Amino acid sequence: MGKKWYASKTLWFGVLSVVVAVATSFGFAEYAPEGWASEAIAFWAVLEPVVFIVLRLVTREPVRS
Repeated sequence: MGKKWYASKTLWFGVLSVVVAVATSFGFAEYAPEGWASEAIAFWAVLEPVVFIVLRLVTREPVRS
């Protein structure tokens, strides 16, 4: 059986990525691109970790090498 959902590094990486994306949108970063690039980066910065979180919550099988 796989580990608990809250013990996943992927889940917490996704959560941290969302927190950083939101903080950046409120001006807590020194660098901010201008115009459409800023919007595209913000969209992707939120979308990617959300996909990671959803995938982690719906998959139960560990990765096998």
